Amino acid sequence: MGKKSKLILRFPRLNLTQFDILAAKIIHRTYNEIVRERMHYEGYDIYRTRIGISAPAKFAILGQMLVKKKINPDIYIKVMSRYGKFRDTKYLPHPIQLCSEKAFLAFQWLHKKERKKYEFEEDWKKAIRAGNDEDIYEALKKSSLMVQDVRKNFNLRIAEAVMFLKAEISPWYWAWYVASIKRKHAQELLEWLVAEEPELKKQILASTKYYVEHISVWQRSKKTIRRYL
Repeated sequence: MGKKSKLILRFPRLNLTQFDILAAKIIHRTYNEIVRERMHYEGYDIYRTRIGISAPAKFAILGQMLVKKKINPDIYIKVMSRYGKFRDTKYLPHPIQLCSEKAFLAFQWLHKKERKKYEFEEDWKKAIRAGNDEDIYEALKKSSLMVQDVRKNFNLRIAEAVMFLKAEISPWYWAWYVASIKRKHAQELLEWLVAEEPELKKQILASTKYYVEHISVWQRSKKTIRRYL
């Protein structure tokens, strides 16, 4: 009985939302993918290693923290894998280290420094200019693949995937999504964006305006997205 009590105290039950659980799964998956690539060992799983004993709990805590801070967990792990000595080692920071305030400060600094190099970066301001329609379709393709991947791997509805990836998917994709749902839900979503993500709302409205003024672009954009639904 004594041992059971100690375990409960050491690993308290976390009050996790669906997004927290999804974030922890993404952390686990991304962590493994990076180490597997560096070690050239497809069987690697941190949960099966010596340091992985506490990893499930730490990843759950980290996932919850990242959701609260509105940080994409996939990006967080990829950025931190390039921090300091970990850029050139086979291994990544310890799960405990990844949960520290120092790690979050390092992420903010490194993320800002290397943002332009990151594979999911999309410069919507460049795409929004007339004459760059191919940039629009490329941005839609990237966003569609991200949404597709999250839905497939974690069995999410499209609404859940879009909300979770809101900071990473293109405003062009957002504009399509808002136009594709019922007017009542679209209005509720836009009201939420006013309160929580005002800058994103401006970008979505700018993209929508461009679609309205360029119907051929709108038609091709819809076809581009449908390929990945």
